[in-house]
Amino acid sequence: MDKNEAIEDFLKTLRICLTNASVYFKEHPLFNKSLQDLYDKLLIIFNFLSPLKIGIAVDYLLIAENPFEKSRVYQELAAIFHRRKIKNLTIDKNTTKEELATFVLNIALPARELIIKGGIKNILSQANCPHISVDELDYSQLLKPENQNVQDKEIWSYLFEEALEENNLQKIGEFADNFKEIIKKIRPQDFIKDQELKQSIQNFLNFLKFNEEKKFKACSKEILKAIMKDKNISSAEDLKEFNIFLKDLDDADLVDSLWDEISGDADFDLLSFNLFFKLIDKRKHDHVKSLIIDEQNKGLLKVTPQIKKKVRDLFSVPKDAVYEEAYRHAFDFLLKDIVFEDNGHVFNRKNLSRNYRFVLLNLIYSQTNKAELNIIRERIISEWSDIIQDDDFEYFKYLLEVSLKRRNESEDNKVVFSELVRRISETIETKAFSNDTIFDFSYFLNNIETLTFDSFVYLDKIFKENIVNPFLLSLFFKFYPEDFNLFCDELHKRGPDIELSIKIIDAVKKIETQLGLETLKNIFSFSNNFVKIEILKTMQGLKYIDENFLLSVLAKEDYLLKREALLVLKKHEKTGNVLFDILFNIDSKFGRKNNSIIENMMLVDELGLIECKSSLMQLARRPFFWNINLRRKASEILSKWNAK
Repeated sequence: MDKNEAIEDFLKTLRICLTNASVYFKEHPLFNKSLQDLYDKLLIIFNFLSPLKIGIAVDYLLIAENPFEKSRVYQELAAIFHRRKIKNLTIDKNTTKEELATFVLNIALPARELIIKGGIKNILSQANCPHISVDELDYSQLLKPENQNVQDKEIWSYLFEEALEENNLQKIGEFADNFKEIIKKIRPQDFIKDQELKQSIQNFLNFLKFNEEKKFKACSKEILKAIMKDKNISSAEDLKEFNIFLKDLDDADLVDSLWDEISGDADFDLLSFNLFFKLIDKRKHDHVKSLIIDEQNKGLLKVTPQIKKKVRDLFSVPKDAVYEEAYRHAFDFLLKDIVFEDNGHVFNRKNLSRNYRFVLLNLIYSQTNKAELNIIRERIISEWSDIIQDDDFEYFKYLLEVSLKRRNESEDNKVVFSELVRRISETIETKAFSNDTIFDFSYFLNNIETLTFDSFVYLDKIFKENIVNPFLLSLFFKFYPEDFNLFCDELHKRGPDIELSIKIIDAVKKIETQLGLETLKNIFSFSNNFVKIEILKTMQGLKYIDENFLLSVLAKEDYLLKREALLVLKKHEKTGNVLFDILFNIDSKFGRKNNSIIENMMLVDELGLIECKSSLMQLARRPFFWNINLRRKASEILSKWNAK
């Protein structure tokens, strides 16, 4: 074995050991076995390197000047260390197995919990682990462009709270000054979906509002800009949630933010403008539009030919199709006398072609003559291949919307527009037969009325061509529920194909259907523990659950599976008497199954299920000498709970 092989073995074993540390208690045999394996691999490394020094980047590890990258194991380890603010790790050849256990068990803690404890450096110092040392990232290093990791939200949530609790004005000021860089590392969806982050940002903004109004406005405007950049935000409910961060911006701030994006962001487009329009209170739009005109009249808006071209592209959409026509008037000064430069930057054939399509779409809105509508339809059809090549599914969305609306207006219109509806449906359905369905398919899923291909084509795509994505599964589940048994039969035939199972599980994560849940249960029935764990973790994010299925998992003796099933039930508040009976009312004559009951006690202790208190009190009083360990464990947990 050479040096690189020894390092690779150590890193793979470290990943396994961290997984076991996160799900098993310290004394569990599986954790102890993986810890021993890790320690043995570490001793082998010391034949080549002493000490072992590991540098941590966002997505790779650096050991002996060699980058360990690309492999999923290395990327996962780098992400784990990075989220726990570790820049460098050094393990000395005199490290004991106990020191290694302390390090692994604490690194396996959730990042936020580790940071609250003072960080791994502080923990190692207090636990007297002199042979393992770390260099930690500080918050200023987290602002560097190379540290753009979406999981930093856990760290920033804590850092915001820490600065506010300490009333650290210097740190708060630095966060405000660098807020633009901070929110680049956090998805706008997390502002509202992650409750801890949401509250932390609210508290931070409230502090600035009452102490640093100028910085408060600047930070709030950065949030608005971040939202406009996110093309995945669509639901009215989400947009309403964002208002909590924007409600204190005045109309001038809104104009500044909008103009900054139009003039400074090359990716600002129709969807961005649409988000701005929907985010802002309807009562504010008239004044915002007036301010745009006023600022232009005062010469406050710097205009270039590129900006003029961008605005013209934005307003190539049909009247009233996305936002009020009055905004066109606000930007009249940019829509007149456009100069097309021949430098390849302003005059763009692709943009010109897209504008032409929207002109045709605009004509569909207004035209009533059947012969004229037929001509427009044929012109749109002549553009079809280019629309597909440009992946312009936003255009197909608008086209389907107007076609469905106008088709139902008259019999003549039905003849004209039924062909467009059919073509769009076939095109979108064909797109589902690829592995790159990156567009927002929810609108099409809700509005496509029939499918072109039968269920057997879908089954062949999934199980013969290995094409799996959320849209494809959603279409099959919606239109062919009667063939779900055939789908399950194919699943069982492909049971050993773990890669296909994982692809289907990942797709089900992104759709909310009862058949999606049934699919997960079917895969669970024939899979190994690794896949079963992924399924139970996926179920934690679904709105549908099957309580009987989860209770049947709890009735088994595998600790890890029981833990994940219990997390699903806990999230859905299904922790009643039936659950407790399964965990603790186990027939254990002469203590033969006491180990299983003790393991279940450790499980509810780990998850903080104090609802089990009465059950543990009964176990703490269970008679006979063979139950002494049972009584001792129950009493230990009860004492800990009572002390809180």
